[in-house]
Amino acid sequence: MKSGIVFATKSFPSEKRKGRANTGFLVLVKSGTANVKIGKTELLLKSGDGAYVPQNKNYEIDLTCPRQCLSVFFNLEQFKKPFAFSVGDNERLYLLLDYAARLFACGNDVSEEVKTILCELIVSALKECGKKHSEVITEIKKTLLARFKEVDFELSAYLDSLPFSPDYLRKLFQKETGETPLAFLTRLRLSYAKALLDTGNFNVKEASLASGMKDPLYFSRCFKQRYGASPKK
Repeated sequence: MKSGIVFATKSFPSEKRKGRANTGFLVLVKSGTANVKIGKTELLLKSGDGAYVPQNKNYEIDLTCPRQCLSVFFNLEQFKKPFAFSVGDNERLYLLLDYAARLFACGNDVSEEVKTILCELIVSALKECGKKHSEVITEIKKTLLARFKEVDFELSAYLDSLPFSPDYLRKLFQKETGETPLAFLTRLRLSYAKALLDTGNFNVKEASLASGMKDPLYFSRCFKQRYGASPKK
């Protein structure tokens, strides 16, 4: 089947919907939130976030504002798996999706040629979006590597400063690295603290602070959970 847009609308059919996708579709949250489950993948989407549901995948969608969503239904050969995305830094993608919804809202027949060309442009923008997201994950890793020793470094505040919703970033980070940003940060801190303790020149409190963890008790619990022994031993 040739790739192309089947239908697009400036809203979503209902607040709650579940079933099996007859055709692949994309939903973009413009306002409010959406809980989306695609197979075993669960996503919390906020304003500017979106998700793609492939054809024949089971899904559940719970929206707070169905009228504040864009939905575009595709025949897409390029995407076989579900994925999330954000238009926070990709105005081109948002404009294309918005244009598709407006085009179909006019009630006029849309030619197959226009559907195909518009589909190709959206696919290109989605791929560009994916590259930018990978760059963001790389930037997060670099920042955590550079700042994990800082006691006052707040991971949640840092994620909030980025042009994507924190929940989306956590899920994307875990998808690409196998662990959450917090788990990555904690692993860096504990590994560094263990190296300090192994020198015999640092006590638990000193190693905890030097690795960016201000609470020695919390540090000890995390250390024992990871290494199976108290940092004092």
